[in-house]
Amino acid sequence: MNDESERHPLWNRVDALLPLVNVPGRYAGGEFNAVRKAHRGLCLRHGLVHPDLYEAGLGDDELHRLYYLLNRHPDVAAERVFLPDDDLWSALESAGLPLFSLESRTPLAELDVVHFCLPRPRFFVNLPAMLALGGVPPRAADRGPGHPLVLASGPATLAPEAVADLVDLVLVGETEDAIEAFVERWRSLARARVHRTEAVLELARSLDGAYAPASYRAGARPPGLPDPVVAARVSDFEHAPVNPRPLVAGVRVLDDGMRIEI
Repeated sequence: MNDESERHPLWNRVDALLPLVNVPGRYAGGEFNAVRKAHRGLCLRHGLVHPDLYEAGLGDDELHRLYYLLNRHPDVAAERVFLPDDDLWSALESAGLPLFSLESRTPLAELDVVHFCLPRPRFFVNLPAMLALGGVPPRAADRGPGHPLVLASGPATLAPEAVADLVDLVLVGETEDAIEAFVERWRSLARARVHRTEAVLELARSLDGAYAPASYRAGARPPGLPDPVVAARVSDFEHAPVNPRPLVAGVRVLDDGMRIEI
């Protein structure tokens, strides 16, 4: 995405704030191997949100895997969002600006999916404030057709009830195959213009490891939902895709290395 006309109107306003913060490289984007796509013609603008600072969040294995898998699709843009430090958080609030993605500086509220990658339960407490700063109602019950789908995955979601009131859908278990199936189902649901509530139910019915918390709180659960929800697994580990061009951090990070699963 090189054409300035493709940038979100928020771009220059965020640029004006970066000289005011301690580590502007956290929010500048544009790292080696980052993927930036024009939003015109896309079927899915997918925000991958890590509820920790850039230096810690960029080391999350799941975020890297999903970023690669989603961006392999030409009609999908996966964009990263990290917890802002206090200096940028205050600057955004003072300027009346929302939390944004690094690749295009799109507010969370304008994405199609806000997907929290949750490696540990201690990050749960950051979800409501990040959603609110991004212009998304923190409680799932308060969202309507104009709001993004709020999704969660990662090791911490093996016990998902702590975030059940905040998210619309949880992908429990290993997400590599599940996210590919999610993209395919999203395409068909978007073409059919399925209502948001029914789209969540359809995703929960059709995806391995999918859990739609609100549907299990009703007195009569809609038919076709799994009971119990079984964690998703990678079907063919030997041939699972590996990213040949991993992200390279723009600033010094806590975990400056690459992991290999054996």
